[in-house]
Amino acid sequence: MLWLLVRQSRTRVLVLAVGVALSGACAAGQDTPADPAQQKRLEKLRADGVKVALTILPAIVMEKPMPQVADVLGLLLEKDGLENLETAQSAFTPPEGTTWEQLPAALGEFVRQNPPATGYVLFSEFVGTPQTGPKEVRFVIVDKAGALVLADRQTPADSDFKKTVAEDPDPMGCSVLVSQRIHKLLKLPPAPEPEREGKFAKLWAQKSGTPTDEERAAMKKAQEQLKTALRSSKLLVLPTRVNGEVNAEQAQALATAVSKKFGCQARVADTPFKVEIAPNANEQKVLWDLARALRAHLRQNRPEADYVLLADYALRPGGPVGFVHFFVCNQAGEWVIVDFQNSVWDDFKQIDPKSAEDCDRLVVRRLAGYLQ
Repeated sequence: MLWLLVRQSRTRVLVLAVGVALSGACAAGQDTPADPAQQKRLEKLRADGVKVALTILPAIVMEKPMPQVADVLGLLLEKDGLENLETAQSAFTPPEGTTWEQLPAALGEFVRQNPPATGYVLFSEFVGTPQTGPKEVRFVIVDKAGALVLADRQTPADSDFKKTVAEDPDPMGCSVLVSQRIHKLLKLPPAPEPEREGKFAKLWAQKSGTPTDEERAAMKKAQEQLKTALRSSKLLVLPTRVNGEVNAEQAQALATAVSKKFGCQARVADTPFKVEIAPNANEQKVLWDLARALRAHLRQNRPEADYVLLADYALRPGGPVGFVHFFVCNQAGEWVIVDFQNSVWDDFKQIDPKSAEDCDRLVVRRLAGYLQ
């Protein structure tokens, strides 16, 4: 599972759209719309099922259209079985003052002015602020003539919202909610098993900079070596990155915990590893950018240790932990472990980190898993 990430002033923040206020229930996601013509269009869409040809518009995030979120929705819907998905470069931004009741008509007019190549168009918007968190997640589907087919809005009072966005209050959680609601309201069949690797999965991997098959094979071999070597090895712990800032004190706590758990000789590096990683809506992109920067650094600055450990935490001030990343490289600077955890992973859920100390505990737990 993938997460969305935006950093401002090197601090992870919620990425949420500040939308117009909505009222009324014109599009509450009813199984049976009040309008017979709309009901007929919805039945046709349901009949198309996973074969439906759907264009996904950039979602509104932080008052701006975000094509990256459209890619995420494409990935999620693709994993759900939809086969004919496209994304659009042209974005729809509701005119200022547009109410919830007016939104489908405004989208319909946009679609008529910008005819899609597919039979249907999806627009989504995540409403809230970084301070308040998500307040609404809504989407509208119109046909290629701009006629309303399906619209849905979810708030913290709704059970589906509580299961997704309340547990993962950022754009990934919002995107998961949209995909799940579409699946439910269109009465789609269960997602295929195993998941097929469609074009959005390939696109996301390409954009993420994920390792090659050869690099993955080398990491797997290095992890096998680590299982028997770590206890007798010297481990250099780089100052922990907390919201992009290096923290030697936190690294000392982690080094102590690792030494106690695994019996290795762990010490904190005298010189921190400092690097600026460009913000990106793709968490895997951020992960692998940091991994590659670390590898390049160690290749040029060979450590006086058998292995090097770097942890990277995103802590929301006064809120939950966004992610926990950690990296282990060997003396030559080659990757041994590149690991990321967020709220969709079981170990993360079990620890339920709220502080940097909790993040340390998660790193130790994850490292133990690799050594089993």
